[in-house]
Amino acid sequence: MIWRRSFFVLESELLHECRGLLKGVVFTREEDYWCWKPEDGGSFTVHSAYNILEGVLDFVDGLPDNEERVFGRLWKSLTPTR
Repeated sequence: MIWRRSFFVLESELLHECRGLLKGVVFTREEDYWCWKPEDGGSFTVHSAYNILEGVLDFVDGLPDNEERVFGRLWKSLTPTR
């Protein structure tokens, strides 16, 4: 690629970093779209987010008993859906 002028040292470093970040990126003409990967249909659901959070908390040791009880009852609460 031909540039209009030589890069300053900082610009050269930034270009190198940018190229590293873009390495492996493939550009296509396909339209972009949002997809929630944890859900089979690709649509976000609170239930799937809850399951992820629950999985993360399983790795946390030593949650106070009262927090574990609240978290366990959260999904079964009588809160309106919207």
